[in-house]
Amino acid sequence: MLPDLLKAQAEVTEAQRLASNLALALMIILAITVGGSSLLVARSISKPLTRLADYSRRVGEGEYTADIEIKGRDEVASVASDVKSMVGQLRKHREHLEEMVKERTSELEEAVQATEVASRAKSDFLASMSHELRTPLNAVIGFSQVLQEQYFGKLNEKQAEYVTDVLESGQHLLSLINDILDLSKIEAGKMELELSKVIIKDLLESSLVMIKEKALVHRIDLDIDTTGDLEYLKIAADERRLKQVMFNLLSNAAKFTPDGGAIRVESRKEGKELIISVSDTGIGIAPEEQERIFEEFYQASNTIKDKPPGTGLGLPVTKSIVEMHGGRIWVESEGPGKGSRLTFTLPI
Repeated sequence: MLPDLLKAQAEVTEAQRLASNLALALMIILAITVGGSSLLVARSISKPLTRLADYSRRVGEGEYTADIEIKGRDEVASVASDVKSMVGQLRKHREHLEEMVKERTSELEEAVQATEVASRAKSDFLASMSHELRTPLNAVIGFSQVLQEQYFGKLNEKQAEYVTDVLESGQHLLSLINDILDLSKIEAGKMELELSKVIIKDLLESSLVMIKEKALVHRIDLDIDTTGDLEYLKIAADERRLKQVMFNLLSNAAKFTPDGGAIRVESRKEGKELIISVSDTGIGIAPEEQERIFEEFYQASNTIKDKPPGTGLGLPVTKSIVEMHGGRIWVESEGPGKGSRLTFTLPI
């Protein structure tokens, strides 16, 4: 329907332009006629020409209900009849266009209503899923941790292996649920930032603590480099969400960095922006995948054996949170096996 609508609109616009041009041409003809004729002849010609020019001008301005009646059998009356016929066709086009617009508007309103209903249903489902799945999952994770610590007796090797599998699977599923809920809130515009003054250096250092244990297990070296002017820098931001961004980036780096590798956090000021990057010596990212890693549920093709899979939502959520703060995020990598660097900016 949209192409037809645009075509009809173009035809009406062109007809209006022709009507305006006709009015201008008639005025020129009128001036020439009056200037080169006798008074009596000029009057007999100029009066209908003036009426016809005025009629054409009104039509050109969109007054399609205008009417004109010029009697006689001369050329002026013939032109007036043709113009009147053209205006009749133009009026029909206009009415048809208005009807198409009404139909299109009605279709769009129905689509918007259907989208709102679907969005509410999705929100209700996610809220229910949040409660129904998180509660038993937390119990599974909690009891698995108790068993893993062997508070009630030793486990044999096979039992310990199975308990670890249950714990890691539960944590992975809980992470997936949390990411889905965060992303749905962002898409629905229901996630609001709780702004406060955040000390950047403290935030970065505390973020490293969150993956310190994992890094120790896999012998991954952690390093942080902040410039001197960031020592006491504070910015207006949602501290909890920025910690989520850093945790996602650091966890992602740890997941794709082999044992014995390194992860480095760097930050600096450039003009009115704070630039923070997380780089690793991991498996790298192929050029064709670098644009896709921020897509929902996208999983990189090259992974490390024995490392838990991701949810495919951490980076999309991270990108959305950064953009909500007025920043941007991008990835750099020379290719597979050459590590990667994820960088984001925040306004100061």
